[in-house]
Amino acid sequence: MKARILRTKLRITMLEQKTMREFLLHIKCTVDALGLCGDHILPREHLDAVLEGLLEEYGLVISMIESKFEPLLIGEVEALLLAHEAHMKRFLKHFAISP
Repeated sequence: MKARILRTKLRITMLEQKTMREFLLHIKCTVDALGLCGDHILPREHLDAVLEGLLEEYGLVISMIESKFEPLLIGEVEALLLAHEAHMKRFLKHFAISP
């Protein structure tokens, strides 16, 4: 029963008002909790949970990740997403300062 609740939580987790780091940590904690319940998540399921929870602004990054012939490791995907978030923040900050 707990595993079913955790799997549902994994499917409905969205980035929304969280930072990328918070979002990724939330997903990882849920995946780890499932593992402790004996319901181990495959790397592809972990990746799908991350990608499905992202916002529209991450569309290009999602396309790049999904177009790879060899699947990226979750750590590589997390690094790409954190870098993309930082780039967007710099862009928005620069845009807000520009006359």
